[in-house]
Amino acid sequence: MFTRGIWKSVYLVETAPVAIEYLVPEVMYDGVAWPVTPWADGDANFTVHATVHVYAAAATAGTLLLEGAWGAAISKMAALVVGHNTITVTLAATGPALWWPSGMGKQRMYELNATFTPAIGAAVRTGRRIGFRLAAFVTVCPYLHAVPHALTVFFRPEMDV
Repeated sequence: MFTRGIWKSVYLVETAPVAIEYLVPEVMYDGVAWPVTPWADGDANFTVHATVHVYAAAATAGTLLLEGAWGAAISKMAALVVGHNTITVTLAATGPALWWPSGMGKQRMYELNATFTPAIGAAVRTGRRIGFRLAAFVTVCPYLHAVPHALTVFFRPEMDV
């Protein structure tokens, strides 16, 4: 016997004329040189590139507001077409408190919220939690003469839990 059509659970969802589907943050170290010593909180700057995926049932215009709990915010006007849209914005994070692995310090997380307010209709909002940290796989390092590859992750030498 063959199955045709729907064969698993299905549900229908009513959405507003505009809906934020995904908020995708990308946290990047913003230093001019690669760090060679361990960091403390506030020692490094980061850039947060956020891509907001927005669905629109009808063509509309509006404003996207992106707010980081570390004190940064930016707004951007956007014209949405019918269907799926992407809006990319960039926020600076100057000297945030860092996320430390378990046992090495606090796992500080920051809220990143995106709000799209259409010209007509209610605003929609979503959020994500992000942390600031640097970990890198180093393939060429002048400081490690005998080791061709190394995993560099800067942790604090003292425990601060």
